[in-house]
Amino acid sequence: PQPDKMAARQDQPDSKVWEDDCVEIFVAPAPTAAFYNQLIITSKGTLCDIRNTRNKTLVPFGYAADLQWSAGAKVDAGKTEEGWSVHVSIPWRNLEVSPSEKTCFFNIRRQRYVTGKMELFSWSNTLPKSHDPSTMGRLLLTR
Repeated sequence: PQPDKMAARQDQPDSKVWEDDCVEIFVAPAPTAAFYNQLIITSKGTLCDIRNTRNKTLVPFGYAADLQWSAGAKVDAGKTEEGWSVHVSIPWRNLEVSPSEKTCFFNIRRQRYVTGKMELFSWSNTLPKSHDPSTMGRLLLTR
């Protein structure tokens, strides 16, 4: 893990947290939804929450990023001797994902720079279309 080499420069909400070691959470209500939600969290607990709305004229992802949107997430993160951890709670209503639908489309990935280049590790291998809800894994919602 090499926590001493982790990039952790961003400390302002909705800043360029993807330039630091971070965890990204992607949630979409359906594979063909007009939007998906993206939360990016650093080891400092800096959060960038984005509502990405489909817009095929935009390159490279085909989505317009709304950085004014708020997931209402509560975040707790920190480094340890072995690495770092993050705990996040997000109200379903803010994601516009209904637990009564029983599924949503989801991915979580870790992005790190300790080797000097970006490395990605994902729950659902969505590359090269990581911003396409149809490539995300299906998450079963239960109570």
